[in-house]
Amino acid sequence: MQYEFPFQDELDKLNTLLSQNQFELLVPNIAVSSQQTSDIRLVYLMNDAVESFLVFKEAALTGTYLKEYEGELEARLDESEGRYVLAVYQGETVCTLFFQNLTLEGIPVRYRRFSGEDISAASMPSGRHFIACSI
Repeated sequence: MQYEFPFQDELDKLNTLLSQNQFELLVPNIAVSSQQTSDIRLVYLMNDAVESFLVFKEAALTGTYLKEYEGELEARLDESEGRYVLAVYQGETVCTLFFQNLTLEGIPVRYRRFSGEDISAASMPSGRHFIACSI
């Protein structure tokens, strides 16, 4: 019998990224280890209107994460004692994420006119110059 994860939609998105050999973690500046936890984001989708991330909640990272790695990925997800374990193989190295939950987070992108006025991507007039910034 196959285990059903409570975050199946997010897991499908994670599987899509991994099948495309995409795994760009945004690890917090604080040291996240098996003794400390923090939310760790994985870039999911970036476009003109929204930045989307898969968020590993209350996560701990062990092993070696190669930020600049480009190549094939292999991954395995298990559940153990109420926590989830994602092992990602980047060539010969492996990084392991221990986490409580997986969620999808979207951050709308706002555009600022050179004058400093905020506008949304949907209402942005064509032919004007804008600076994109996340909020």
